[in-house]
Amino acid sequence: MPMVSVRAVYDQGEVKLLERPPVQDRYEVLVTFLAPESAVPGGSLRTFQDLKGIWSDIDISLEEIEAIKYRTPKDLL
Repeated sequence: MPMVSVRAVYDQGEVKLLERPPVQDRYEVLVTFLAPESAVPGGSLRTFQDLKGIWSDIDISLEEIEAIKYRTPKDLL
């Protein structure tokens, strides 16, 4: 099985899942701690203007973007 991420929160010594995991059996897990937004340098919210031109080097058409569908494979549901 490929690695699958599930959002969770670590609070006072406990990990609380925020999403239903795609598995039911016992699995080994790897916990990664992400810095809270306020602890990230420059972690203030970005404006739309800040993101202007972010995709300027990408050569993809609107039709190609609309054709892409992200979905969970049936065997992971």
